[in-house]
Amino acid sequence: MTNGGLGVAFFAPFSNNRYFLPWRPIVVSPISVHGFLGYRGLRVMWSELGWIWLPGALVFLAGLALRRRPAREPVETRGRD
Repeated sequence: MTNGGLGVAFFAPFSNNRYFLPWRPIVVSPISVHGFLGYRGLRVMWSELGWIWLPGALVFLAGLALRRRPAREPVETRGRD
């Protein structure tokens, strides 16, 4: 989902074709330290925060909330011996 690179080799090693999704919202990080510490680096950080870290944190917290729900008490059946 990034806007750079060669694409993803879904069918490797059977095919050398590379694929991109039609929608690529994540900004590619610059390689150099100088590029990363400037405006472009800030854009990358906001992009990753919004598209990766925030949804990941929400899924994690939802998993914790579902896991910590108290179990229901078993329903006792009457008249069984």
